[in-house]
Amino acid sequence: MALLKEGETLAVVKSHGAYTVDGNAICCNEEQGSEEEEKVRRLLTLPLAGEKNACEVLVVGINPSTAKPGRSDRTTSILARVFYTLGYDTLNVINLYFNRDPKANGVDFASKADFNDYKDLFEKADAVVCAWGLDLKFPAKNSEALDVLAQYEDKLWCIERNGKFPVHPRRWCYGDNCTFRKFPITKWREENLGR
Repeated sequence: MALLKEGETLAVVKSHGAYTVDGNAICCNEEQGSEEEEKVRRLLTLPLAGEKNACEVLVVGINPSTAKPGRSDRTTSILARVFYTLGYDTLNVINLYFNRDPKANGVDFASKADFNDYKDLFEKADAVVCAWGLDLKFPAKNSEALDVLAQYEDKLWCIERNGKFPVHPRRWCYGDNCTFRKFPITKWREENLGR
């Protein structure tokens, strides 16, 4: 079931009202409070209690920030608000890199995620939203992840803002200038990364 529509704007979220992330609903694959959890996050799963469409969205970011069991962060809250409003029941978030850092300049490029480990998530997802932002160094240094994403090109989406994409959720705005669009990753790679 496809809930995203080409050209749909994020204005629908503003008109829907506030959504508060239930901190107890955030689930990660690490043990809560473990030392590893403070340094890395491989997967974040958030049940949204949307329209009960049994639809899942998988979002691909740069690297995890501070969200963990019992505590959301700004990016996670934005994602939850948008995809809850659009009727998704489950939000899964993976990243190009595992290491936690609230600032993108703290990305450890050695902590590349192997997206082959997430094939079951890609298969189950009704939509895969690429949301790593406009800085090309992040996807360029994990071309293996882009290879896996290309296998699911028919499910790939992103947010376009003022003609640029894929936009990071912290740059999404709930107006008419942020729209969903299909993400043609093969063409995007050729035009932006030369491969």
